[in-house]
Amino acid sequence: AAEEQLKNSDSNLVEMVNSEILQQGSPVDWTDIAGLDMAKSTIKEEILWPILRPDMFSGLSTLPRSLLLFGPQGTGKSLLARCMASQLGAAFLRLSGSALVTKWLGEGGKIIQASFLVARCRQPAVVLISDVDLLLSGQLTESPVNHLKAELLIQLDGILTSAEDHVLVVCSTSKPEEIPETLRRYFTKRLLIPLPDGTARHQIISQLLSQHNYCLSDKEISLLVQRT
Repeated sequence: AAEEQLKNSDSNLVEMVNSEILQQGSPVDWTDIAGLDMAKSTIKEEILWPILRPDMFSGLSTLPRSLLLFGPQGTGKSLLARCMASQLGAAFLRLSGSALVTKWLGEGGKIIQASFLVARCRQPAVVLISDVDLLLSGQLTESPVNHLKAELLIQLDGILTSAEDHVLVVCSTSKPEEIPETLRRYFTKRLLIPLPDGTARHQIISQLLSQHNYCLSDKEISLLVQRT
């Protein structure tokens, strides 16, 4: 059914999704993400394992299909979503909430619809929607943005109620308080992604230095960690 819908869709829109929203790139492994041990364990145990081994999680009424990652900007939420796609061997589509409410505002609803259609055709797939608070905020009054909100909720509802689709929706935000409680039920799991602690900062700095052939002593790296 999804393939038929895709054939009948606006070819320019589908091409734009395939070229701009469908992400290509090298796979991301857990070791590429510094720190966040608790978040990584939770994602593996509560999201990925039930999807990869449904036979071992037959007691679950439904498989996890949606996840809200929240926390300060720059803490690795997008990288975690990419890693999930890599671990699942899934296509990875990335929608930007800020782009949808600015440069794509007129076409945003159609872009959301086309993106989920492409995801279903390429499943297994992971769809990341960053800055999702811009689409789901309780403060929304402008009708064009309300249209985006309505379309996103339709697509989320479709994914959550479909037994056939192997699509995981990951939404991220640095402003979870902007999302009304009534809409948080759309997320199977909500997970805090905090700022990196000292150990994680040490890992991040060491990784960055190794990429640029800098050679600092452990003491010098520790000083950098203290000052970041």
